[in-house]
Amino acid sequence: MVKNKNYKIVKYSLIGVSCIIYIILATLLLTKVYVPKSSKLVAVVAIQFAGIFVSLLPLLFEKILKLNYTLYAWGIYLAFCILSMGLGSGFGVYALVPYYDFFLHLMSGVLIAFLTYATFSKYINKNVSLSAQLFYAFLFAFCFTVVVGVIWEFWEYTFDHLADLNCQRYNDVDGTPFVGHLAVVDTMNDLIADAIGAFITSGALSLFYWIKKEEPKNLFTFKTTTNKISLPPNENLNDSNNNNSNDIKIEKEE
Repeated sequence: MVKNKNYKIVKYSLIGVSCIIYIILATLLLTKVYVPKSSKLVAVVAIQFAGIFVSLLPLLFEKILKLNYTLYAWGIYLAFCILSMGLGSGFGVYALVPYYDFFLHLMSGVLIAFLTYATFSKYINKNVSLSAQLFYAFLFAFCFTVVVGVIWEFWEYTFDHLADLNCQRYNDVDGTPFVGHLAVVDTMNDLIADAIGAFITSGALSLFYWIKKEEPKNLFTFKTTTNKISLPPNENLNDSNNNNSNDIKIEKEE
């Protein structure tokens, strides 16, 4: 386990480097010819804002759930965000590499479901049967991941409208608008990929624990608790020690 001070330094360094990479990659969008000149600046600001927001989002979950994601989880998460929002949206790889978008949505379903399953396992009611625990963990991870995918499509739709980014591929590479069913193919493929990744991951985890007859475990988070040392009331200590006895604390990481 990384010491608390070193953990924070490394974590915030990773986040800072990730944000810098977002800013650089989003700025390169100014050189792309497929983005209209009138909306290039809006597109750059949108991707920079979204990238920084997504980088900081797990901090909100850490605050609410009173836990810390491990450095491995942070590294995997930020690397994926750079590949998707940085290279995909900012550098324009979505338009250059076939199926890059579908593959990343599939991987996002796997990643988010894995992290969600691990986090939820920390708070699941251990008094219910093993089958119930595994079903609830599966259901929560699957549903949460699909909702995240839907919210992501909201973001793409919003900034496609504001900056004409064509994230949802309603236009062909030459700018020709798709008509009818073709206009929604990209969006539906993204949602299907999210759902497939989430279903396979959460289902495989529940099946794994069911075969092993073990409760679902938390692999990517740890919780810091503070325990006080209490001294016996009849202990003979001087006044200064008595005044400080209740201030002694031990930081313990589980």
